[in-house]
Amino acid sequence: MTEWNQKLIGISSNGPFIMNAAGDKISMPLEKEHKKMPMFSQKNHKYSCLLSDSEQNLWVGTYNGLTVRDNKNQKLYEINTDKGLVNNSIKAIVEDKDRSFWVTTSRGVSHIIKKRTASGLTFRIINHDKYTGVLE
Repeated sequence: MTEWNQKLIGISSNGPFIMNAAGDKISMPLEKEHKKMPMFSQKNHKYSCLLSDSEQNLWVGTYNGLTVRDNKNQKLYEINTDKGLVNNSIKAIVEDKDRSFWVTTSRGVSHIIKKRTASGLTFRIINHDKYTGVLE
């Protein structure tokens, strides 16, 4: 579970859920009656982890890669093996003190360096896997 835009967002066996700040209302973005949030619109995605970063961008890990919502520009970014990730099966995401990101996957670790430009976010990815000595 992570705090984002004065809400708590988490993942259950039924998919993502959103709880308001008071904790008295929970909504499920994948339910038919719920207003769709673009980053939770893929019903076929299996959600694995969440992170609200130091700039309040929301990172969502799935078994199909990452989705990053740029809170400032209201843009979505898909990051997967086609964009350079070591593997699409995301297990965890953490932000370090330098504001870069470490993403663990089934086949190694991707170090993501996020940069803000005038048009949005860019991502540089450095992979660590069995070829770099991280896994046997």
